[in-house]
Amino acid sequence: MFYISLLIIQVILFEAHFLLYRTVMDIFNVTGKALLILKIISVLLSVSFLAASLFAHSFRNKITTVAYRIAATWFGSMIYFLLAAAAYWIVFFSFGKEIPGANIASVKIVGELLFVAAAAVSIFGLVNANVIQVRRITVNIQNLPDSWKNRKVALLSDIHLGQIRGRPFAEKISKIIKSLSPDAVFFVGDVFDGVKVDADECVGPFSDIRTTLGNFFVFGNHEEFEKDSVEIYGSAIRKANIKILDNASIVCDGVEIIGVTDSDATNKNAYGPILEKIIGTEKKYPRILLKHTPVSTAIAEKNIVDLELSGHTHGGQVFPFNILTSLVFKNRNYGLSRFGKTTVYTSSGVGTWGPPMRIGANPEIVLISFENRPE
Repeated sequence: MFYISLLIIQVILFEAHFLLYRTVMDIFNVTGKALLILKIISVLLSVSFLAASLFAHSFRNKITTVAYRIAATWFGSMIYFLLAAAAYWIVFFSFGKEIPGANIASVKIVGELLFVAAAAVSIFGLVNANVIQVRRITVNIQNLPDSWKNRKVALLSDIHLGQIRGRPFAEKISKIIKSLSPDAVFFVGDVFDGVKVDADECVGPFSDIRTTLGNFFVFGNHEEFEKDSVEIYGSAIRKANIKILDNASIVCDGVEIIGVTDSDATNKNAYGPILEKIIGTEKKYPRILLKHTPVSTAIAEKNIVDLELSGHTHGGQVFPFNILTSLVFKNRNYGLSRFGKTTVYTSSGVGTWGPPMRIGANPEIVLISFENRPE
């Protein structure tokens, strides 16, 4: 099934690049040797992302790193060049001969402008992905201990440390968090991208983050790609002085922090019994649940969870995928929402997966303040 999926994806990429090839050839009147070069480039680009991704999961060297970065960047840009190509052909076939005074040359100028716009949007996305924002929110929790009323927690999701963003990115994040002076840091999955990487080196900067309550982590889907990845990534996380909540809970100054690993939290049959086993039958403290994917919130609400913190969606990361993630996750795609008595916050994440771009969804570190909610 895995190889069939890869084949389907590759066929789609071939078709997409053929459309781009025909569009570029038509707009820019490519002929002769230049046309042959265009064909070769189109074929190479069509296989670049899938091939680079497969190599990046098994090898780590300068060649694979550079190849993966180029392929991932092109993959993101391709989306906007495809939109530009589609718009060009719509203009060409629908309006080219019907607009008074229009001719083929003027329609091709429109095509050129559309391609310039696609390039500009791509560049914006690359820049925007590196401008980390701090989003400050306040959450009301019933029966919150007095000791938590002035506390702050930093929420981090989807850092995706790997062959695009490595130790320097972790250092940047660490610096921002230390400037915020939170009482705890919650890492809600996908600290790693899942590709071949020196895990200890990548998360090393996080060991400098000192908090009064501690730093906590739950596994995301990218940490669970391979059979041995949980052990490898888990070891690196522990060395960075971050406590792993692997289907476990801990009481911090009168608040219960619960963590459920992503493979269990997304398993409808397993999730409920696992959560019930972790928290027991009696609620003694307010509950904060850390889980990577914002699904099955009804189970959290049933188990009297006050606050659920997740990531995974990236807020769509790049348009138009934010439309798709909104359809799948609805109001839990991004930001604060309510599900019965449970408050949910889904972060758009701070890193990127695939294209190192963000368009329509900014990278964020969330700083959470707490207030008591009367019964």
